[in-house]
Amino acid sequence: ALYFARERKSFENEDQQRIIHQQKVMKACIKKVTSSPELLKNYTKLLKAVEDEMETNMSEKEMAAIVKMQLNDMSKWKITMQSVQGDLTMKGTYTMGMGRDLLVSIPREQSVEKVKQNIHDAMYPEDLGGELYNQ
Repeated sequence: ALYFARERKSFENEDQQRIIHQQKVMKACIKKVTSSPELLKNYTKLLKAVEDEMETNMSEKEMAAIVKMQLNDMSKWKITMQSVQGDLTMKGTYTMGMGRDLLVSIPREQSVEKVKQNIHDAMYPEDLGGELYNQ
């Protein structure tokens, strides 16, 4: 799975294909965890194992509520994927050094706002069409 999610050089659309593969791996992980009561009951251990590799603005209380809800009904999740659109340019990056120009994508603000709204609508369906959730 790691090789599948990282490979890009053997594809014509390199980074776009890598993103598609990463999304497929994440979808498979979510399906596996949400369908396993044993994994759900140990979600804090899973989060601890990946804490250096992820970032979230969800509180521990919000995560616990989602796990409890899933344990109560074990329903299947509808997983949708979306991408932020951007414009390609050559720039330095924080991780590779600002003096080394690399091909990077600068997110388009309108695309970021649309994705934020979609996330809000998915989390708070009762607010559909409401003000954007900023937290």
